[in-house]
Amino acid sequence: MLSSTAEDEEIEGECDDAQWGHDCPVSCLCHISTYDDLPMKRWLIDTVPNNGRPFNPTLHPNEALYEDEAQLFKAPYESEETLKMAMCVFQQETAVDMLLSSLPSDTQVLTILQGRDSGNISLEASHMHGLEDLIALDIQGYNYEKSDHQAEHVSSTQNNKLTELPLGIFNNVPAKMIRLEGNPWHCSCAMKDWQPAAINKIKQQIKEVCQFQYDKGRPVKEPQYLPPFVHKQKKWNYSRLINHKFNSNCCTVEIWGKASIGVYLWKHILNGETEKLQGGLVYYGNKTIDDISFNFRFGPGIIQSTVPSDVEFVVLVLNGRSKDKIAISKVWLEYLPLYKKLRGAIVLLLGDERCDNDWLLPYMKSRGGILNAAFMVYDSTLVDNIEFYQWPLGVAAYRKFPHVLPEQVDTTSSRSHVCNFLGTLYENSSRHVLMSVIHTWGLEEDCIILGRMKWQPLETKETLETYIKALLNSDLTLSPVGMNTECYRIYEAMSLGSVPVVEEVVTPGHCDHNSFNSPLRLLKEYGAPVYYIKDWRGLPTLIQHDAQLTLEEKIERRISVIQWYKGFKDTMKRKFVGVVKNKFFIDVPLFT
Repeated sequence: MLSSTAEDEEIEGECDDAQWGHDCPVSCLCHISTYDDLPMKRWLIDTVPNNGRPFNPTLHPNEALYEDEAQLFKAPYESEETLKMAMCVFQQETAVDMLLSSLPSDTQVLTILQGRDSGNISLEASHMHGLEDLIALDIQGYNYEKSDHQAEHVSSTQNNKLTELPLGIFNNVPAKMIRLEGNPWHCSCAMKDWQPAAINKIKQQIKEVCQFQYDKGRPVKEPQYLPPFVHKQKKWNYSRLINHKFNSNCCTVEIWGKASIGVYLWKHILNGETEKLQGGLVYYGNKTIDDISFNFRFGPGIIQSTVPSDVEFVVLVLNGRSKDKIAISKVWLEYLPLYKKLRGAIVLLLGDERCDNDWLLPYMKSRGGILNAAFMVYDSTLVDNIEFYQWPLGVAAYRKFPHVLPEQVDTTSSRSHVCNFLGTLYENSSRHVLMSVIHTWGLEEDCIILGRMKWQPLETKETLETYIKALLNSDLTLSPVGMNTECYRIYEAMSLGSVPVVEEVVTPGHCDHNSFNSPLRLLKEYGAPVYYIKDWRGLPTLIQHDAQLTLEEKIERRISVIQWYKGFKDTMKRKFVGVVKNKFFIDVPLFT
């Protein structure tokens, strides 16, 4: 049996970031944040006294304050004071009025990020009605400099959109400060009647600004825009990097987990440990591998404003299984440019079961985006081992399936059953064919069978124990296709020495149908000890063959399966660390 030392500490899965904002719109994140953790803290400075002139005479009212300058001024809030923050990404299909009206009415800080696929953002005064507690508004236009190389791959680029704003749009907004960065402001006469009270609370980082005196404005020469978040890079010794020889403590990579496959990466692949922080809202671990220091952060307390703002390199673990998960993932990706010191980013994606992952393409560097590379599960046709890499689905960490070490599995005792299947019986699926074969051939005595008609996302302690015992008490684990051929059951069975019997059928969708080794390309590439079956009506023959094996032969096979899986995880570890090294510390541009 499985020894007690294999039980992991419980790790909470994905859940609401906080009780406040539980009804937050799908394309937004709502959470409680301290003033110190606000990304726009440097803009929330009380620089406008009652006389309408800047507190610091050397600063123009429209000029940004940075960290070193902010210390000179009095902040309007205590550093530990909490504020209710909402962050929304405007996509092509976003209805501005509906989105803003569905925000919690007591929202205090609102950040609007323009998605790269959105059109013009049109704001009207009526859109702000109802947000009576708003004290800060941050509107970020999408902007980047296209290089010649990028221009070859990008047919249409959505740059900054806001050029002018109508008179009085913010008259009814109680915000003390409004930030409108990354927009191509044109200081035309259409904005000449803006009142000083409104102008002085608008922050915009540009070299030349619109000059306003009292209630009259005058256009000035076309502004020269600074690239967003310009920062000085370190100068790297390229010869040291190309030889993969790193000094200890030279390189730190953050891993932020917003999908439970990140736990599989950290605990099962990288063999990392975690500790509870903040009452279980955050799980943190640190591990040095090949002179790279990896920091792992996971849990509902991991949000954009609680992770290190000075991050340079990050692996972001995201969920792309459904539209609502993709919307949340896009919020994270659109937010990445706000980390001013960020030099490299990789995504590990729990992708769509039909391999519909094209939404990620605009974020890749080859398309002008910010991502150096992406790991993704399933047989996606995007995988090229240059920018996209295939990743194993692994075990169901979200159901708290344990990290099992080889020495913790009893491989020598007789197992009570030949096979097992515990799973959901999807309508019109081959799983019903499997159940019919088992009943027709009277295999109920040979196999542990427990089917359910509806998928359940969470396990109880009792159901998890039942499942693990079924794997430990049978030498074959039946794995009919579900939404995808690859499923958690395959990896869970191998970790306990039970051979997966996998239905070799490519499921509907856009997964690879043409490769000679599809489906399950990754497992076939590394020679996984798996039985493949085209038709479940061949199962009785397979069971009859297995019944003829001696106990010694079964013991040898169990050990072989467990050792293969251990070696496979070690290979994935080398693959992951190798890609991180290559994309972050070799391909990264050199700066002076």
